[in-house]
Amino acid sequence: MTDWNPRFVAYARSHGNSPEAQLELDAEQWPGGKMAGFVLWISERWREWRSDNRRGRDDFLSNEDHASFDAFISEFAVPETQAARSA
Repeated sequence: MTDWNPRFVAYARSHGNSPEAQLELDAEQWPGGKMAGFVLWISERWREWRSDNRRGRDDFLSNEDHASFDAFISEFAVPETQAARSA
């Protein structure tokens, strides 16, 4: 079993996939760099979170900010019933 980065897990879930399935899909979609999809997705989520929370790109982020961001990205998870229908 792999210890997955929780933010990668949120990324995979936002696409209705398990981390393993998402990694495989990303390797096909991004053959030059299979983490490109995740990097683009997480960067956009950070931009959204920072805008919503009035934080600049270079602002110091506290542990509470990181916890808030993690809660924010968990909201992007596709509900299990929706994921099952799209499979």
